[in-house]
Amino acid sequence: MNHSETSRNLLTALAPLCASALLVACQSDPELGSRPVGEEGPARTVEVAVDAAEPDASRYESRLTRSAMRERAITVLSEAALSDVALLRAHALEGYTGAPRRAETVARASIEDPNPGVRAVAATVVGRLGLKSSAPLLRPLLSDPDARVRAAAIYGMRINGLEVDPTPLSRMIMSRDPMVRRQAAFVLGELGESSAAGLLDESLQMVPVGDSAQDRLLRLEIANAMFKLGRGEAVHHIRAALYPQNREGVEAAVFAARLIGELGNRDTSRQLVEIVEQDVPETGSYERLTDPTHTYVYPPELRLAASQALAEMGFRDGRFVADTYREHTDPAVRAQVARLYGVIGDGASFARLDTMLNDESESVRVSAAAAIVDAVR
Repeated sequence: MNHSETSRNLLTALAPLCASALLVACQSDPELGSRPVGEEGPARTVEVAVDAAEPDASRYESRLTRSAMRERAITVLSEAALSDVALLRAHALEGYTGAPRRAETVARASIEDPNPGVRAVAATVVGRLGLKSSAPLLRPLLSDPDARVRAAAIYGMRINGLEVDPTPLSRMIMSRDPMVRRQAAFVLGELGESSAAGLLDESLQMVPVGDSAQDRLLRLEIANAMFKLGRGEAVHHIRAALYPQNREGVEAAVFAARLIGELGNRDTSRQLVEIVEQDVPETGSYERLTDPTHTYVYPPELRLAASQALAEMGFRDGRFVADTYREHTDPAVRAQVARLYGVIGDGASFARLDTMLNDESESVRVSAAAAIVDAVR
């Protein structure tokens, strides 16, 4: 690559679909039962040699072919939206954001979902897509027992121009619950009210000095919001998280890469290329980050996240990274692969996504469908 070119929280589980900050809305929902990014799963393979050439890739350049794929993808999302698994319902709802009219129907139904993570995603989708006719339906969520849902409802209503008291956010950003603080930080950043920058800075100073996974993610979320409110120096907090010192730091590094892609911070592109390309040296010990069979310093999750961030900045020559891991045994990694193919969006990537719509894992199928719907508008 050159310059020219899943956690126990729902945020991490959904993140392979999109770098969008709306995914913060359903973080840390234990009912969803995903595992942290970077945590070893069973029988992991690391790299798979795949022929980069697709003999029929050229037909996927056709608008007609892509339109047909989009309809198949929407069918996959429609089935997942009715799943008994809350995680899949949330995946499906977020995946519809590339099709606003269909997203609105699903979002309205999801406002009353029994799972708070799904309700929070519904409220955030209403806000992010500007679904003004649905925004009044969020008012009952202002009294939801889950603070994250209340914060998402404030965002969904206020961004659509409805009168709603934002002061609960100032209490949430100082909450003892790091998940609530992250949700509040996301909303404050998305609302774009510069007067909140001081409050965010105060909250950042309160984050424990310890190096727990939750502390890392909280610092990143607050820094991301501060950057959106005009505090450009906050990007240094995000860049600093890109280089994990151990496996426990990989989740935050993946999140940092996604935030950089979302922010379009090209000043960080050289660092991202390093992450993608750095080989394990012949001498030295990198066992803390790599499997003995890895040929790269950084694990698949981080290389894929860095490649996606670069692709979102317009450097779309990272398909070889997705090809490396498209048959990985971990569905969470394959889900990231699907999203990267969608952002790259060339004929060969669509050919691979077409195959991934038939993946044995429903979560991967949903990720592939979401990537297609987002890419074909």
